[in-house]
Amino acid sequence: MSESVGPGGGEAGADLLVRSRRPADTDALVAALAGVHQRDAYPVRASRVTADWLFDGTDVAWVAQLDGRVVGQVALVRADDVWELTRFFVAVDARGSGAGRALLDVAEAWADADGLPMRLVVMQHNRDAQAVYERRGWLRDGSTTADFFLDGSGVAPVLLRYVRPAT
Repeated sequence: MSESVGPGGGEAGADLLVRSRRPADTDALVAALAGVHQRDAYPVRASRVTADWLFDGTDVAWVAQLDGRVVGQVALVRADDVWELTRFFVAVDARGSGAGRALLDVAEAWADADGLPMRLVVMQHNRDAQAVYERRGWLRDGSTTADFFLDGSGVAPVLLRYVRPAT
């Protein structure tokens, strides 16, 4: 599934396009992810800012292009009878452009077409992401500690679970 958001779909005069991810997008995605990691600690470990992490285990993925430049991605993984949203980010300098909204629109439409609910996890410290999901009607469905992220401080970060029922 590919979706053109079209001229003016983002910032005034900006062309925003959402399309299937391609191998040629790798360098731009890794560069964008490096900036996201620096600002938001996503992914948590800097060693994960790699093409392998972006592509590993994803079933389907899309990228957002703003004026021809790849600025973000969203991916889905099929797990039993649910689509798990993962590897979702927008470059820091492209936030507010509509790219994140457009990526989520495509991912949610994919799951809806399949008739399946969606789920995701987000780090408790990432309040901006939580606000985005909650504005879109995602429901918080508990939390867990991420013991696998212990960094020597002895404090495991908290992951919040969200679900989006099938529509």
